[in-house]
Amino acid sequence: MFQQPRSITLGLALSLAVALPALADRAVSERLDVDPNDSIEINNVAGSIIVRGWNRDEVSVEGTVGDDVEAVTVESRGSRIVVDVELPRETSRRRRELSADLEIMVPMTSRIEASTVSASQSASDLMGIVELETVSGSIELEGRPESVDVSSVSGTVMIDVETETVDASTVSGKLELRGTIRSVKASSVSGRIDLGTEGSEEVDVESVSAPIVIDHALSAAPDLSASSHSGSITLRLDRDASAEIDASSQSGRITNDLGPAAEERRYGSGASLSFTLGRGDGRIDLETFSGSVRIEER
Repeated sequence: MFQQPRSITLGLALSLAVALPALADRAVSERLDVDPNDSIEINNVAGSIIVRGWNRDEVSVEGTVGDDVEAVTVESRGSRIVVDVELPRETSRRRRELSADLEIMVPMTSRIEASTVSASQSASDLMGIVELETVSGSIELEGRPESVDVSSVSGTVMIDVETETVDASTVSGKLELRGTIRSVKASSVSGRIDLGTEGSEEVDVESVSAPIVIDHALSAAPDLSASSHSGSITLRLDRDASAEIDASSQSGRITNDLGPAAEERRYGSGASLSFTLGRGDGRIDLETFSGSVRIEER
């Protein structure tokens, strides 16, 4: 009879031992009847949360949690519903199964406030106010919320919505905005900002060192401002857009594909540009200290 070598048997045992913690994840299932006007707060440290709106006056939480997660609770605190992943107060070196992967169904008109550390967030089919924040997890949001407020330190943020207002900020994470948004405010320190919205009336974009790219179908009379210290600014417009446009850079170049060339400073570096596109119904200001500015046709 063939006898398996002891070294292979030992290696298989070790592999099984390593795999066992993954099998220790346990399922969670919680439900709570709520008022559709309640605010819903969601807290998770690691793993993921998927939030979806539905036509029920109920919060449903389904998913799995690591073996060291103490509990997932859904509690009513007056007009506020709190979904919380409870972790041990003291975390030893052996305690590493602290993640929770949750799918949370909520009344679509509820106000949603979600906070994570490294857990990713995905939200859709929401019609109330949406506020999402994370440290290093990614954020994805789509749908038709009433308004949006999103912040991230290093996680990527991707928003594609139809709404009145969006206020989004990152430190080093990439920020991408799409959809139909009347008023946009976006800021970043070193994470690239990519703005491709439709019909926006008010746009305010700021960065420190990150590039800003605005590929934009503006409203009839837009008010757009983009500024950066050392990052470049690229603005893509339809040729039939209508706005007074001013651009300046202290030490970078300005190129313009939709009108006159920029004026280079006679002494020192830098350039400035001022011209009217169409009837000049709106206002566009582009300013960077050491980055370049480029105006292109969409």
